[in-house]
Amino acid sequence: MPRRGSDYFDPGLLFLIFTIMGTAPIGIMLLLKLPIVITGVRYSLFPKIIFLHLILITSFTFFYYLINFKRKIVISNHTPPIWHTNTWIWMAISLTLALFAIQILNDMLLTRQAGSNSEISRIFNTRIGVYGQQFLIHLGNIKGYATLFAVGTIVSRAQTLKQAYLRLAVCSILLGIIGFGIFSSRGAALGILLSTICYVNITRWDGTFISGRIFILLMLLGVAATGILDLLESFFINGTVPNKYDIAMLFILDFGIFKNAAVVVDWVDQGIVNLRNGENYLTAIKALMPKQVRGDLPLLANWYVSEVSKQQGVDYAAQGQGFGFSTVAEGYLNWRTFGVFIQGVVLAVLASVVRFVKVSKKMRFLSPFIFSTAIGVSYILIRGDTMGIMTRLKNYFLDIIFIVIVVTVIDTAIKGKRKY
Repeated sequence: MPRRGSDYFDPGLLFLIFTIMGTAPIGIMLLLKLPIVITGVRYSLFPKIIFLHLILITSFTFFYYLINFKRKIVISNHTPPIWHTNTWIWMAISLTLALFAIQILNDMLLTRQAGSNSEISRIFNTRIGVYGQQFLIHLGNIKGYATLFAVGTIVSRAQTLKQAYLRLAVCSILLGIIGFGIFSSRGAALGILLSTICYVNITRWDGTFISGRIFILLMLLGVAATGILDLLESFFINGTVPNKYDIAMLFILDFGIFKNAAVVVDWVDQGIVNLRNGENYLTAIKALMPKQVRGDLPLLANWYVSEVSKQQGVDYAAQGQGFGFSTVAEGYLNWRTFGVFIQGVVLAVLASVVRFVKVSKKMRFLSPFIFSTAIGVSYILIRGDTMGIMTRLKNYFLDIIFIVIVVTVIDTAIKGKRKY
């Protein structure tokens, strides 16, 4: 498929890279007969999970290429002023302070020291009601988007690439420390880093911001950094000292997702859970409607937490703990191996929707805003369920269109005052 310069930030390509980084090291460990331990799962099941991932990759690659191979990338020298306006910086600061104050006043600012996740706490906080939950979730999303666009603006104004790299590194490290230390987000730094590169690739450097070598290095360092944060969290909260096995797992992207897939496949094969026969796809379509209309819908990730709690006799949900899911597990829950193939087709369509935002001429004005945030779906495609992915995409479009309108109005008002 055509791409712009050395722009490797394509949702399909990233999905394949993330999937391979999560399964290839495990495949190598199996070939070398190195020990892999997943409590309650037979070791003989692991080759099957690798095979199911290969089916997913094959299905996804074929249909993603089929959908996109003829679509050309839009190239334009026009740069709308809103792409680099100072308003993004002031809005990011204002929204961060506002959200921080709201969480403090409502006793909702939970940190790693408290052993809880603030996002999970907000979602399950019934004290503030449905509208309050929705308001805080969207406010948090908009704050994150404004922060991303503010960093993108700062980096885009650099005179040279070296200056841009330095600005990006400093911003990513600072936001990563704040995100992990206060708001309990492991992936804050990596998320800002990748999304900002997407943003400046469109708004300033036209796909040439980083080379292929730097891209690969970022992927490897990002995976290792996420694993290191997990080890640090376990050490400072639980006093757990990592062993050789823990360190060896650093370069496997989110081993928990492979584990979850193995657990669910084992449940299905043993008849512990029933097949869903595509019910989750209908639920995903319903999720596009407002919550007040369609009511609460079951996320597969929440179902998984409930089942694990039942099997292990530990109420993880009551403890505020959450687990990522697995796209292989979702497909297998529907129609076993054939369901995994169908899941690859579904993911190819969803990834193509994200890519359309970038390559469409009609979306040129909004493309840096929507694409730089939606590119994160490339990772969610591995560890989320279809309903969660579609809900995220819906929120991306609605929240970003809203914030772009607000910033446009503010900039217009400021320009109007300057004339007088």
